[in-house]
Amino acid sequence: MEPRISFPKVAPGGLQAMLGLSNHLRNSGLEESPYYSDRERAALAWTEAVTNIRDGHVPDEVYERVRLYFAEKELATLTLAITVSNSWNCINIALRTPAGKYQPAKSHAAVKS
Repeated sequence: MEPRISFPKVAPGGLQAMLGLSNHLRNSGLEESPYYSDRERAALAWTEAVTNIRDGHVPDEVYERVRLYFAEKELATLTLAITVSNSWNCINIALRTPAGKYQPAKSHAAVKS
């Protein structure tokens, strides 16, 4: 599948803005883990609800669950991370951007073994 448009070429300002948001999130303090804690399960439920918004809102029960584990600033940052990820996905899917060479970071547990 060939790319439809070169986003970096035709919208360098938009690309820089998205990269700025991604950089902000990378330095935000949200942790990554190879295990799913209750906090991570709440974050995943929040991600699913924000990504698949129906009826114009995220269900109250999902919000109440995520608020048990995330302070307001953390929840705002998590929500921004979700929307940035969704935006990257929308841009790359719509423009048929070829997949890159992304490799996930090794977890601390994997490094120790």
